[in-house]
Amino acid sequence: MNVGFGNLSAHKAGGWKAQSSRVRRWHERFVNSCRGSSSSPEERLDFFLAFCHNCYALRDWLQNDDVISKGRLDMLMQNTQSLRVCRDIANGSKHLKINMPSVDPDFSIGREYCGSQIPERWFVLAGNDLIDALSLSDECLNAWQAFLQEHNLSM
Repeated sequence: MNVGFGNLSAHKAGGWKAQSSRVRRWHERFVNSCRGSSSSPEERLDFFLAFCHNCYALRDWLQNDDVISKGRLDMLMQNTQSLRVCRDIANGSKHLKINMPSVDPDFSIGREYCGSQIPERWFVLAGNDLIDALSLSDECLNAWQAFLQEHNLSM
C-alpha cells in the first residue's frame, strides 16, 4: 500500500528545476567554504562530494522529467570531460568502486596546504590529469548552464 504524497513530496516538488537549484546551492557552498576559513577540511570535502552527487544526478532528473532525451544527455556526458570526472567522483564516493568508469576508476581526491591564511586547495587526480576541484566544479556548472541554454531551458 502506497501512502506517499507522490509528486507533492518535497524532494520531487519542482522537478528538474529544483534539482538544478540544488546543484547551484552545493556549488556555492563548496566555493564559499574554499574561500573562507570557517569550514573544516572535512566540511569542504563534504560540500565537494555533495556537489558532484547532485551535479551528476541532474542528468537523471532531466531524463526522468522527459525534458531532454537520453541520447542528447549521453552526448553531453561523452563530450564534456569535467562532467565525466564528476560522474566518477559521484559514483566512486557513493559506491566505493566504479565498475564502468568514465575517466578513471581509481581517481583520487586530495588537498594541498596553502599557508595559514588560506584554506587548503582541493584537487582531483583522474587519468593523467591533476584538476583543481574548484575549477572542476565551475566547469561542470558552466557545462550544464550552456547545455540547458542550448535547449531553451535555464538553470
